[in-house]
Amino acid sequence: MLPDPPGALGDDVIASSLYVDRYTVIARKGHPMREARALADLLGEAWIATRQGPLRSAGFETQFRLQNLPVPRIAVQCESIAGVLALLEQSNYLAILPRRWLRPGFVHACTEEIRLDKPLQANHSFIVRRADLPLSPAAAALVASLEIEASQLSPALPSGTSAAPDPSLGHLARQ
Repeated sequence: MLPDPPGALGDDVIASSLYVDRYTVIARKGHPMREARALADLLGEAWIATRQGPLRSAGFETQFRLQNLPVPRIAVQCESIAGVLALLEQSNYLAILPRRWLRPGFVHACTEEIRLDKPLQANHSFIVRRADLPLSPAAAALVASLEIEASQLSPALPSGTSAAPDPSLGHLARQ
């Protein structure tokens, strides 16, 4: 599996879309900015960034840059789901997270989505395999299982929003 890759993959691989993760701004229940409708309205807030590895906070920063906004202050860098949720519940921090994080009842009980008029960019995950070899039976079974599970992660997008990946990722839409 591969999230939105940083560049072209080459002709020796085939990438198949697996699922789309829709992102949203999440805050504690009753957050003072819960009525905001634009990302620009939230620039003065303190944020939690969650990206790991060498692309630390890159996904967070991209959401603002795509709307021609300055990147706001990252107050906390947290790599733990439990840590992010605890910080959100006990503070006025905001985070950009997958909307599916709101599904579990215990998360929904203490956090809420700040519904922006302009949806944030989605993250696309792909299955990547060699183009010159068929999948082994075990790999084919794994891919089939991943596709079944992934179908539960990508509910229909609201009208007026696009599930299309960033145009720079067009080279991935091969299969």
